[in-house]
Amino acid sequence: MEQEPAQPARQTPNWQTIDRPADGFRIDMPGWASESQAPAYTARGSVEQVEVLQATPGPETAFAVSWAVNPPVERASREDSDQTLDLAINGALARTQTVLTAESRGTFAGYQARDFAARGDSGVMNARLILAGKRLFMLVATFPSQSPQNDADINRFFNSFAVTAPPCTN
Repeated sequence: MEQEPAQPARQTPNWQTIDRPADGFRIDMPGWASESQAPAYTARGSVEQVEVLQATPGPETAFAVSWAVNPPVERASREDSDQTLDLAINGALARTQTVLTAESRGTFAGYQARDFAARGDSGVMNARLILAGKRLFMLVATFPSQSPQNDADINRFFNSFAVTAPPCTN
């Protein structure tokens, strides 16, 4: 009788809580998080930068949160929250060259939110958008398409997020 090859033991990431009171949020990240900026495109095609924290607990696996006050998608939608979230999803799909595979609408901690999943040649993406007034947060977990996702890590990451400042209204 042939045995299946053993799966490598899953390494448990060393989770840490990141508290960003000036940016209005707190989140658990799986490992050390680096800070950078990423492009956000305006309706006219120009580029603005948004803040990003990213942790990479394994090869080709990443968890990230980005945020901006009054981002280009908010201005382009004329502050219509549904349209803001639609534009944000469309922009994320275009930048990552992925195709939407699932989407759900709802709220998160009283704020309008969208969860969505996408797949592309380089892997899979699970994301959550949260619109708190004029502040837009995007949480993203990405995995290579050939490796299994870890739903427990995705849930911990998404559910650890907390808006810690009143929503921006101007």
